[in-house]
Amino acid sequence: MLATATAAELVSGIDPADSSTATAETDAWLDLRTPEQAAAELAIAVAELAEPSLQYLALAMLTDLGPELAEAQVRQLAQNPAARGLALSW
Repeated sequence: MLATATAAELVSGIDPADSSTATAETDAWLDLRTPEQAAAELAIAVAELAEPSLQYLALAMLTDLGPELAEAQVRQLAQNPAARGLALSW
């Protein structure tokens, strides 16, 4: 179970091809956090993850929280040289 994992561990640990399990793991993870905490943690994961496909998955999960939460985090990511390209493509 990934509910207590970091956002980077969650993104790395789920299999997007297994949508039912990925959804269950993500929902359990979200249940332990406020939407604001989840958004902040996912933004950190976007910047920390080395694999572009995982970075995009974390960015998509952040977006799924809603534009009002995602926008502030993406603006901060745009200030990080390691994540700037991803943020600008959002």
